[in-house]
Amino acid sequence: DFAEYCAGYCETFKKETGVDLYAIGLQNEPEFVEPYNSCVYNPEQMREALRAVGAEFRKRGITTKIYLPEVLPQQHHVDEFFNTINDDTETRNYADIFAIHNYDADGINVGGAGAREWEEFYRLANSVHPAKQLWMTETSGHANNWEGAMLLAANIYNALYYGNLNAWCWWAFADNKSSEVFGILIDGKPTGRYIASKHYYKYVRPGAVRIKATTGDPNLLALAFRDSGENPWVSILINKAKETKEVRLPSFRKLDRPEVYLSSDSVSWVLQRLKPKLTVGMPASSIATVVWKNK
Repeated sequence: DFAEYCAGYCETFKKETGVDLYAIGLQNEPEFVEPYNSCVYNPEQMREALRAVGAEFRKRGITTKIYLPEVLPQQHHVDEFFNTINDDTETRNYADIFAIHNYDADGINVGGAGAREWEEFYRLANSVHPAKQLWMTETSGHANNWEGAMLLAANIYNALYYGNLNAWCWWAFADNKSSEVFGILIDGKPTGRYIASKHYYKYVRPGAVRIKATTGDPNLLALAFRDSGENPWVSILINKAKETKEVRLPSFRKLDRPEVYLSSDSVSWVLQRLKPKLTVGMPASSIATVVWKNK
């Protein structure tokens, strides 16, 4: 019955919207007993639910991907859920995406506990054939100020740099003042966490490939991507120091001068005027998105 329900949901979504549902999760946080309609699964039960849903999707020709288990690392059973599903020769082929929820307070301490967790998740995702995509499908709770925005930016950096993450999703797009730690729009207005997310989402597009990027400064974090939508190169820079950093950007003969969008506690997504030799100043606790476009 549950398998038919999930399949019917995907088919109805397509019928009502004209869009194929890209992916669906079978159960949110399966180890929590919730006050609302929900379900608790152990690893074996989740494997059997996946077996039924995956077979029903195949039978109906539904291409919607399935992500799971959406457990929290703090509950210490990520490995058990992953291995129970992927040690089975049938269910491993139904599980497209390895998804966890992340509530890591250690994000700004790059290389710390959060980074080591992401390295382990990436190892797990690639320990089976076919390898799984790695998604973070829920986080929230960051303070509604620029400090919270910087923590979120660093959380995403850790996941991308150490976990080679494929997708990062905040919990709720919009909320109100009484629940401000859960939304990135509050009462219809963008927050610092919205701006921090925009530095990743606007130009790092589906299909982009992360490449190695370094700065030589432990307080200046860098990520770089190629083939990101219409843009051949995109970079994210985070200055987590308490002083301004001068950053010299690389130039590419066949590309235009880069566009640099900067955000800090005092400005949001402001296009910067580059200094000589493609140098840009990054204030303390700031984020920049750098975009190289074709000439």
